[in-house]
Amino acid sequence: EFSHGAALAHVCRAASHYDVLGLGNNFDPLQLKRSYKKLSLLLHPDKNSEIGAEAAFKQVLEAYACLSDETKRRQYDLQQQQSHHQTQHQPSPHQPTRQQQHSRKRPTASRLF
Repeated sequence: EFSHGAALAHVCRAASHYDVLGLGNNFDPLQLKRSYKKLSLLLHPDKNSEIGAEAAFKQVLEAYACLSDETKRRQYDLQQQQSHHQTQHQPSPHQPTRQQQHSRKRPTASRLF
């Protein structure tokens, strides 16, 4: 059972609509409704005056609106898969690509001394 502060922290850490509502990908519609009601009551601006509660409440509304509509949910899942696929295949900005690694000149003894 969440407190007002714990609900706020949970939503702020969430990486997806599923995470916001604490659901897995194969949730039951009743679970969706219960989770939405519980979080929306805890985060509603009239009930929670903590900084960030209103933004978290809006996240809960957005997550519910998306996941409760089958068409929006399918579209969201597809976008998440594409985004995940793209980030897996892109090099980190801090790591050189293979081409950059191979094109770097290796230090020779004459360059070191």
